[in-house]
Amino acid sequence: MSTRASERMLRVLRWYLASLYYVKRGDDVTKPLAPVLGETYRCSWQLVRDTENLGDVTYAAEQVSVNPPVTCVHAECVASGVEARVRLQPDAFCVGSYVQLRLHGLARIHLTQYAEEYALELPTGCMRYVKRERDELFDVL
Repeated sequence: MSTRASERMLRVLRWYLASLYYVKRGDDVTKPLAPVLGETYRCSWQLVRDTENLGDVTYAAEQVSVNPPVTCVHAECVASGVEARVRLQPDAFCVGSYVQLRLHGLARIHLTQYAEEYALELPTGCMRYVKRERDELFDVL
């Protein structure tokens, strides 16, 4: 990791922007689960580049509220000194001819070695012309 704060900030920004992607029709889009209050999901995996083990990532998510829906996420790689915390509250509504999905909350990335924390706002997405084969608007959320 770089010793310059500006380079570290740019790396966090590049990672954040690279994690956003556009999903188009036919990309195996599925409806999200209807979570239960207190439901948790935990997993871990190894980061490997070529044959080098870069450390283990642990991930935990919990549904902390149902109405409104709020999910909290914690991911960490101790070996890399990177920790991420996210509080996510989706909000979907129709606005004229499109559906808007706002993701309220922040993603906080903490670099433990440098005692730096970056707060990233979550994006708002819009879906226009959501139609079925019969040209009907349907509920996508």
